[in-house]
Amino acid sequence: MKPSELLKQIQTLLSVEAKVELAQMTTADGVVLEAEAFEVGRDIFIVSETETVPADNGEYKVDGMTIIVMDGKIESIVEVEAETEIEVEAAEEVKEEVKVEAVSQEEIIKAVIEAVAPLLEEMKSQIEEMKSEMKNNKETKMAKVTHSPEKVAQVEKPKANFNKQTNVLETIFAKLN
Repeated sequence: MKPSELLKQIQTLLSVEAKVELAQMTTADGVVLEAEAFEVGRDIFIVSETETVPADNGEYKVDGMTIIVMDGKIESIVEVEAETEIEVEAAEEVKEEVKVEAVSQEEIIKAVIEAVAPLLEEMKSQIEEMKSEMKNNKETKMAKVTHSPEKVAQVEKPKANFNKQTNVLETIFAKLN
């Protein structure tokens, strides 16, 4: 290859302008957004019929995601599906709370009575059993006690015999008997 041919090839390669293909997305409002790639930190533009200008600060909802723009650059991209799932879960919780509140007080009272009634009957039967056991124990263990002071037996006290001389031991034995 001649140096002149080589020089021509280099010039043709250098003269070819690098074409940057920009990706475009349209918001739900019909605004066309354009960026080299829809990634955090990239420049983003709004395309109109007459001109292309840097995007204003704010949120743009496109294709299941929300693009947050600050100073003409993509600050963050949030998937809308996650937000939708949270909203759906919150809506389901609200529905459950509404269902709970829709039950009337009378229905609640009726349900409580139905649940507690068998327990009350069981407790009543146990109380009756305990009462009958206590009555039987009282009758068997406690006999009627009668006390009349007139029928108290007179205990005879030994009479001391002062005529006889006794020693101390005999006096103690006499008292013990």
